Amino acid sequence: MKKLNPNIAYVVDNSLCTGCGLCQDVCPKNAISFLKSKGLNQPTINNDRCINDKGCSRCFDICPGKGIEIRHKSSQLFKMTGVRFDEYIGNYLTCYSGYSLNNDVRYNSASGGLLSQFLIFLLEKGEIDGAVITGFSSCDLMQPKPFIAKSRDEILKGKSSKYCPVALNGMATQLKQETGKYVVVGLPCHIQGFRNLESKDKHLKERVFGYFSIFCSSNRNYYSQDYLCSRYNINRKELIDFTYRSDGCMGYLKAKHKDSRLVKIYYRDYYHPMRSFFKPKRCLSCVDHYGDLADMCFGDIQVGDYKKDEIGVNSLIIRNNKMHTLIEQAKKEGFIKIKEVSSDIINESQKVMLHHKRHVSGTVMSLDHFFGRKVPVYDIQLSGKSTIKDYLKVLFTYLQLFIGRNKHLWFIIDRLKK
Repeated sequence: MKKLNPNIAYVVDNSLCTGCGLCQDVCPKNAISFLKSKGLNQPTINNDRCINDKGCSRCFDICPGKGIEIRHKSSQLFKMTGVRFDEYIGNYLTCYSGYSLNNDVRYNSASGGLLSQFLIFLLEKGEIDGAVITGFSSCDLMQPKPFIAKSRDEILKGKSSKYCPVALNGMATQLKQETGKYVVVGLPCHIQGFRNLESKDKHLKERVFGYFSIFCSSNRNYYSQDYLCSRYNINRKELIDFTYRSDGCMGYLKAKHKDSRLVKIYYRDYYHPMRSFFKPKRCLSCVDHYGDLADMCFGDIQVGDYKKDEIGVNSLIIRNNKMHTLIEQAKKEGFIKIKEVSSDIINESQKVMLHHKRHVSGTVMSLDHFFGRKVPVYDIQLSGKSTIKDYLKVLFTYLQLFIGRNKHLWFIIDRLKK
């Protein structure tokens, strides 16, 4: 019997899917669509259309879920003069802290609005024709919706964090139908998928001006939204505005209803108590926190004197000369304020998340391997040998995942918070 080439079903069946959405765009027969399943965005295959029996395995080939040679790809992408290497950051040119000099953008964005303001600068200077960003659906203000922003107002619709599954399916296809140059903004797994895809599709590569990544310790599933609505009396059908982070540094979840009722909760008060209850299982074995394959990476910098800031400050990692020149130009022209910082400061601000990415992930994969489960394959050296304590912590995390998937057990989350 002829052995079939693997397709994306292998990734889904082995719980390796990151939900990035790129497999849908690469399928030559439009056999893949995305559905909500078990709190996540997951691809489903129309087997009547699929041609993997004829040698096609494009969806599998570009999938970042099964693992990716991050170090190898990074060394190919970022090999310009002056490039430096950091164990956690990977290849980079320099690091900054900074924020938008538009007070409204800075105050109402996650951290300091540096990403939104830089996109506006690139657009107004004619460097780009738009950017792939993620906002919320007009039909459901808690449902993320990726789109191509082509104006300042549209860019600002994508500001702030999205603590829920985001699939960029359809975006690569749409980009190839456009003219001009575009930035793609996404999480590290999105960027990995796009890099894999552009290596096989020159038309996509011609459309992309650059990739901007958002630091990611882990995503949250859709059950987390159900929990927030239940816990804080949010009626998503009655919402007229929603954001996970607004109003200053770290910010507040804000949910405004048609009857003018406003739910407003400080970020740390709602996000931290959710712990690992609503993390996607695949995120536990991810090793890419910053977005090693992105041209620029944006995140928080809550460390040292930056903790005193009440409005918002970003951290920024730059990996190529083109973006370095442009960010300095944006500073010179009064769009943003930036200050160079060391990679040590960036890593210090992210040390808890980095521990999970480079040590806990290794324990997770070791445990999965022990139980005969498939694990993603990376070319990054993970730190340290796992101890009994590490394995017990991971097992406790699995218990939290079980509780998060079962609504009748959510009272335990509230008990732990108290």
